[in-house]
Amino acid sequence: MDTDTLASNCLNAIVQNPRAMSYFIHRGAEMEKRWILLKTSPGYLGTGSQRITVGDLVALIFIVAMPLVSRRHQEGQYQVVGLCFVHRV
Repeated sequence: MDTDTLASNCLNAIVQNPRAMSYFIHRGAEMEKRWILLKTSPGYLGTGSQRITVGDLVALIFIVAMPLVSRRHQEGQYQVVGLCFVHRV
């Protein structure tokens, strides 16, 4: 699944369930108390959850204040790992 499709799927799921959006924002802020430095494949630097691993995907969703980090969970499905900050994104 390409990043545009992933972002579209995430956006549709969040928009259809405002309670889910609120949960992700509040839970994400609670879980992200310890962050690490990260570098994306294009070379951007940032910070994110200690749970981020090589191969995770940074998704920009316009209604979420910060980029989401997701990981391929099953065929065609991704699991949100946490939030991140990427400089100049």
